[in-house]
Amino acid sequence: MKIAIGSIFRNSESYIYRYLDQIMGLRVAAPQHDFELLLVEGDSTDGTRALLDCLFFDAVTTCAHGGPLFGSVDNTVRWRQSSFVWESVLQRISFDTDIFLYVESDLTWQPETMLRLIEHTSKYGVDVVVPMCFRSDYHYDTWGLRGVDGNSYGCYPPYHKELLEPPSPNGLFQIQSAGSCLVMRGAVARTCHFDPADLAIVGFCRNAAEQGYQLWLDPTLKVYHP
Repeated sequence: MKIAIGSIFRNSESYIYRYLDQIMGLRVAAPQHDFELLLVEGDSTDGTRALLDCLFFDAVTTCAHGGPLFGSVDNTVRWRQSSFVWESVLQRISFDTDIFLYVESDLTWQPETMLRLIEHTSKYGVDVVVPMCFRSDYHYDTWGLRGVDGNSYGCYPPYHKELLEPPSPNGLFQIQSAGSCLVMRGAVARTCHFDPADLAIVGFCRNAAEQGYQLWLDPTLKVYHP
């Protein structure tokens, strides 16, 4: 299969080597797949672009919005900037891409996690599937990950009341949106957009749902925010 991996970078010099190690680990773990990197850098003031160009060559393009740098805050300007850059990633997805892996560049993850997510999509036909995103010992993505009822997942078990219900036959729980890491069929990535842009990845998930795609969570899988 052809699997595209998309990530965006800004002032990311400190963790680019970790990102490279994870990508290399995934390629080694699944040599049967053709992995394509769709990396976008913009507005950096450190050595991010030079290092990306050195390590990833022609996989990197530029998309600069000229806006301020934010931390982990819920801010409309931040989300609009994120949507603008991620749209430039989507524009590079080719017609023959089978799977698109959206992953924030600073996350820590294991190849086995990504391959399990890919299997949900490739083997069982799931439109979009996501893992939990933790920071240390608590669930971190309390903004993006939302249940079907629209309520956000919390930091600690049971995280959301919907997880107390029986899962689907393949162990998944339907969700309304997610952030951090999403694995989806290529058709989803080619037809959906970050709309409304004010909601960034949550807006993308809303757009996907409006087009009839379903989003699912595998609560047994985890990625980590530094």
